[in-house]
Amino acid sequence: MILGLWEIILVSLITIIGIALGILVYSKNPKKKANKFFTFFTFSLLIWITSAFLSEVPKNLSFSLFLSRLTYLGVLLSATFLFYFSYYFPKEKILKKKIIFVINGIVIIFSFINLFSNLVIKEIAPTLWGFNLIFGKVYWLYIGFCFIVAFSALINFLKSFREVSHIEKLQLSYLFLGLVIFIGTSIIVNVIIRAIVGSDIYYRIGNYSGVFLITLLGTAIIRYHLFEIRVILTELLVGLMGIILLILPFLMPSINLKLLTFFIFVLFLIFARYLLKATHEEERRREEAEKLAIRERTLRKETEKLKEKAERLAKEREKLADKASVLAIREGALRESAEKLAKEWQRLAKAKDQFIVSIQHHLRTPLTSIRGYLDILLGGVFGEIKNKEIKKRLENMKKSSEILYRLIEILIDVTTLRTGKKILKLEEIDPQKLIED
Repeated sequence: MILGLWEIILVSLITIIGIALGILVYSKNPKKKANKFFTFFTFSLLIWITSAFLSEVPKNLSFSLFLSRLTYLGVLLSATFLFYFSYYFPKEKILKKKIIFVINGIVIIFSFINLFSNLVIKEIAPTLWGFNLIFGKVYWLYIGFCFIVAFSALINFLKSFREVSHIEKLQLSYLFLGLVIFIGTSIIVNVIIRAIVGSDIYYRIGNYSGVFLITLLGTAIIRYHLFEIRVILTELLVGLMGIILLILPFLMPSINLKLLTFFIFVLFLIFARYLLKATHEEERRREEAEKLAIRERTLRKETEKLKEKAERLAKEREKLADKASVLAIREGALRESAEKLAKEWQRLAKAKDQFIVSIQHHLRTPLTSIRGYLDILLGGVFGEIKNKEIKKRLENMKKSSEILYRLIEILIDVTTLRTGKKILKLEEIDPQKLIED
């Protein structure tokens, strides 16, 4: 296929901007994972676009086949590094080591299959407009994995959009818009239209849609300080201008022009110093403002949480107050019931004591008669008892009556103690001593 001048300019522009963007972001903070994965994603994207572009140049089909496989390697790496980048920008999230191990293993396997076998791209067939790619058995599995990983990255960006500040939301908006245009166009042109038309005649349109991603990322960087590389761009521009002005005096034909250009160079250094100082100061103030905004937002969230907690505690306190009033009512009812039970118990105790007293009278009176008659019979008042069996039985009755009498006496003593009265204790005394006392 004959490449137009506009395509050469467009791909060159995308490549230059992408390389510069990746280097600047990485040089800002090489240790930061978000910067690393953004650079890897940018270079993988450039491999995708430039390999697809260069595959149209050579007339050697085997070399075009290699460049096409390199293009699909760029697709795989772009999707993978975009997925990792989504976990570290704008705020770092936790990514399990098992997931990293599985994804890296799949990427390595697919990379070898793509580059060194015909399972992804089987062969290349020449056509009137260039060539068509004939895909192998693993092609759709390969593309499916790339689509799943890229879609997961978009979901991660959407989740982050709800949790970040206003500036970070604007940064994500530009990034997300560029990704949606690029990925959507690539899927529509490179996958869907190719499946419908049956040729690769339009596939470069999807690749060139990367210019939207590069442009929107550049806008986010310049306008919203994405990755905070505005200072680096200023320093690079000042350094470039300084080098040019430093070289000019040596290129001037006359001594006056050399002195003039050298004087301009000195003035430039003075103004450049103030420019860089102002840029650094502005960057420092912006960082402080962002920190204050983050702190304010954090304090606002904590205040809202404390307010919600206070409201929740107030509701719980009201519930506890209601429960306390209910318990107080129940306590009053239980106290009244306890007083009623106490009075009822006292009444029953008094009735029991009265019952015991009356029982004592009814028991002692007949028992006294029985004891008296047994004493008379055993004393021989009505004659001697000659039958030994009858006498033995009467003696047993006498013992039983004595036991029963003692039990009644014990019962009387217990009743007397319960009523608080003293027990009359009978014992032998000396009358003479009593009189003397």
